Amino acid sequence: MSHGVSPHCIDAEIAAWPLWSSAAFGARTTHLGRTSPGVLDAGTQSLWDGLEEYLRTRSGSSLEVLRRSRDAVWFGGETSTEVGLHRVLAHLARGGDADRPGNGLVFYGGRVGIGDFRGRDPAEAAERWRWISFVLPHDTLIAACGASEGLSPTADRVSLAGGPVQNLLRDSTGVTEAHLHVAAAPPFEAVWARLMARIGHDAPPKDKLERGVTTDMPFDQSRAFVRYLALAGLVRLVLARFLQAERAGACRDFSAFHRSDLRRLCQDTVHARRVRGALRAIQGGARFLTLPEVQATYRQMIPTTPSARPPDTRRDLAAADPLAADGFGGRGVFPETGFLARAMGYLYACERRGSADGAFEAVFWQYVRVRCRTFRFLTEVPGTAGFEWFRRHFSRVAAFKMGLDERGQVCAVLDLESAGCNLRSLEVRMTPESEWDKVRNQIRAVPRAMKAWGGEPGAKGCANLPEAGVVFHLVKDEFAHEKQQVSLHADPRSSDWRFGRLAQAWRAQANALATAVRKHPELLVFARGGDVCNLELSVPTWVVVPFFEGLREASREASRMLDRQGERIDPFRFTLHVGEDYRRLVEGLRRIHEAIEFGLIREGDRVGHAIALGVDPAAWASVHGQGVRQPREERLDDLLWELDRYVCQDARERVADATGRQGPVAAEALRLAQTIYGDTAPLITDLVDARRVRHDMAFLRRIGFPGPPARWLHGVQGGVVGRRAQRLTLLYLTDRAVFARGQEPIEIRVEDREPDMLAAMQQHLRRRMAALDVTVECNPSSNLLIGGLGGLDDHPVFRFQPEPGGRLPEGPVVPVAFGDDNPITFNTCLPEECVHLYHALVRRGAGAQEAQEWLDRVQTNAWRARFTLPESREERWWTRVNPERRDKAGRRV
Repeated sequence: MSHGVSPHCIDAEIAAWPLWSSAAFGARTTHLGRTSPGVLDAGTQSLWDGLEEYLRTRSGSSLEVLRRSRDAVWFGGETSTEVGLHRVLAHLARGGDADRPGNGLVFYGGRVGIGDFRGRDPAEAAERWRWISFVLPHDTLIAACGASEGLSPTADRVSLAGGPVQNLLRDSTGVTEAHLHVAAAPPFEAVWARLMARIGHDAPPKDKLERGVTTDMPFDQSRAFVRYLALAGLVRLVLARFLQAERAGACRDFSAFHRSDLRRLCQDTVHARRVRGALRAIQGGARFLTLPEVQATYRQMIPTTPSARPPDTRRDLAAADPLAADGFGGRGVFPETGFLARAMGYLYACERRGSADGAFEAVFWQYVRVRCRTFRFLTEVPGTAGFEWFRRHFSRVAAFKMGLDERGQVCAVLDLESAGCNLRSLEVRMTPESEWDKVRNQIRAVPRAMKAWGGEPGAKGCANLPEAGVVFHLVKDEFAHEKQQVSLHADPRSSDWRFGRLAQAWRAQANALATAVRKHPELLVFARGGDVCNLELSVPTWVVVPFFEGLREASREASRMLDRQGERIDPFRFTLHVGEDYRRLVEGLRRIHEAIEFGLIREGDRVGHAIALGVDPAAWASVHGQGVRQPREERLDDLLWELDRYVCQDARERVADATGRQGPVAAEALRLAQTIYGDTAPLITDLVDARRVRHDMAFLRRIGFPGPPARWLHGVQGGVVGRRAQRLTLLYLTDRAVFARGQEPIEIRVEDREPDMLAAMQQHLRRRMAALDVTVECNPSSNLLIGGLGGLDDHPVFRFQPEPGGRLPEGPVVPVAFGDDNPITFNTCLPEECVHLYHALVRRGAGAQEAQEWLDRVQTNAWRARFTLPESREERWWTRVNPERRDKAGRRV
């Protein structure tokens, strides 16, 4: 969080603290208490002390403000001195304001939405929910709301769309998913269902669990975390069996069940003893069972062995959950949602009887904390701007897949993205394998998932299938790992070249994809393009150049082969993650432009995020004007890029120097270059040309990059090779001293004329992108967190897409397409992203109809800019891509 953070964000963190924090887990908190208004009891005060410290650097608020928020969130509407956590959750779910109800959850038949508002602003309610959903799972709040009203949950996720907005998402325009990484696509409720089905047989692998972890590993160690996950699964089974027995009138309370039914439930003394140990252990008891012991008892309590075949559909995931056999779930919800609602309903029943079940409460809330802590481990929290924070959360998801393959993940995406809307096109991003036959199988997963999700051709569901395809992404990485040694990919000492080892890995992946589409041209129907993603600042643009061109040519060849068969299938199209993460605004603009300048992005392609294009330069300068540290060589590239705009021979790329910066910029560039390149005294024209040469694919191929250097390069560091610009490029690529000097950080302050230059460069970029019909992939929640925005009302998209009733953006209009990027990491889906932007427009002053028209226009743009093809919905292509195989008896396999 930053200063000026939304009060809804603070309220959400306060509400979530008793349900996920180590302090609450250690204290085994079941109730929050106070001795009088504003005065907490000892246990609750200790819990609050930990939260105070957590919020101290995150909230930007005084302690007085925080305490008032605490009292409203924890005790609002309650007159008693002690409040159970189920009531705290219900209070949050119902709107969190006893005096002004109406912006909480409401059950509408088969969906759960935000309430009738009763005079409240729907846009405010949507913003409030956005912050709540960052810190707690949807299903936990739905279950709490249902239990408080005596209703059975009818959905696992909250649907924000209602009325005209819902009609808009369901109409013929529908929604187009342009930017989604399948590795982080299954929503948390699906991931947890898979975990609970598999935890008795295997567990999240330690190496994957520790990816991206620094100090926030739940329970401090990965080994302890895995044991607690298994304990949670076992305790969940016991609690569910108790709730079944209690409903049937077979037992009075959890203690009685523990004494009389446990051995019968476990069938032998050993497993009964382990269950008792698990109940003690999850409450912090001294004896801690081993993971194999917990798993063995878990397996013994489950009547059937899970299928070895990974689940495809949501129905498969729900059916594999052990609680499904006990009657939890149903009516379109996962068993977990039904279990949580039943458990909290039991707590309300205990209150009505006037006899609390402390033993049940203690165990149940510890289970909830393990689950919520896992949610927080996977979901990025507010106040963590930049790709490094995002990457830590993103990389952890792989540990929880538990055998869920690409087909199952795509099915989960289809379920998530189509809920409550007309999903017309779905693009998923995958990292290509390094072997062509494995890449072929990745592509085949898409039509297989469509068939599993939509049913056999001619089935009712098949008619509603969207177009679908894969965009393969090369993943930027900062560090090279070899023999427990870590080095920067940018360091020439890790290879013959800067980024040599990373580029070799990319070449293997790109060659595998190219070979797959050459050998099987029909794959082009579902393999729709390429991307480069992840740590945006870790790898410069020039490293990417050779791979895009090679993939373009392979896809053109496959397209020509299909054309000779009478099939017209377009070749690959490309997108690039640029302009979301930057140290200085000019750096973000430069990287956006380089994608166009050096031919990576061409007519009809897209760029991902590109929020630097819409950031107000004056506002940016007011925040960062006192100085930002940047590597010396990145500062030099920013200056050379700016100079090139003033002197470029191509009129399309030239920008007039209206601010008189050319002279001072050239002088600073020369000083930096002399520092970086040592005794070499380049001319400014050499430096500008060297930057271009670095992005020249023919030159990179001629010198041997990324493989062994060409023979004619020996002795390059001591002599002159070719033109001076080429020699500078070779020094940049191979010289360790040049690298070390270039990496030194320097502080750059904003100059008086710089905001005007930035504004001019933004307009120039918009003109170039508009002329090429390049579309920006807008990912609101991703930009909110990674870009460090104060709220969606400040989203830069409103500066390059005409705002309803507002003035046109500076420069031509740039088309926009929506995506949700990483659904589990940001706990979102595409319909939610659309609704959040709609409400942001309303908060900015647009009328409801104007906001709907804006959203409709953007969705139309997204449909036109899609990479997917209508042919992907046709059965004949499913069969061609996945040839039917039969066994010796002629049966289809």
